[in-house]
Amino acid sequence: MILAIDPGANGHGAALIGRDGALLSAAYWEAGDDDIYRSWVIATQPADDPALDAVVELPQAYALPLSKGGVAGHNDLIDVAFAAGWIARAGGAHRHRVTLVRPAAWKGQVPKEVMVCRVVDRLSEDEHARVRLPTRRGLAHNLWDAVGIGLWKVGRLGR
Repeated sequence: MILAIDPGANGHGAALIGRDGALLSAAYWEAGDDDIYRSWVIATQPADDPALDAVVELPQAYALPLSKGGVAGHNDLIDVAFAAGWIARAGGAHRHRVTLVRPAAWKGQVPKEVMVCRVVDRLSEDEHARVRLPTRRGLAHNLWDAVGIGLWKVGRLGR
């Protein structure tokens, strides 16, 4: 099993991928609401398969002209880096193998809107039905990135 996580400044996307490479579940949880995350992992992970590999996206700093938000956007990276570190440490504490990956490694320089379309296109109807989108607008990008990272990890999403 693979647990793919895209940490964000306001919340985090997570996707659980089965041994067969199929998306089992995907969800979003708000930063600081770790009980939702723990409950989701416990509820979606089959009891007969306790082995879990985690892949967590690390934030990537870009030159200021390329970054959204300028210096303020770079300051947000500190929050995201902290969240990525916390998640990776929590995974290690639960004896999960944790891999850290930068955005460029799994999606290159593809624009976010294009990558979301590619990720959605790779999902079957059944898999798409297992995606729980966040209720607040503008937060789904972390969820779709988590699904993309998971699909990339199992070889279903080419660069």
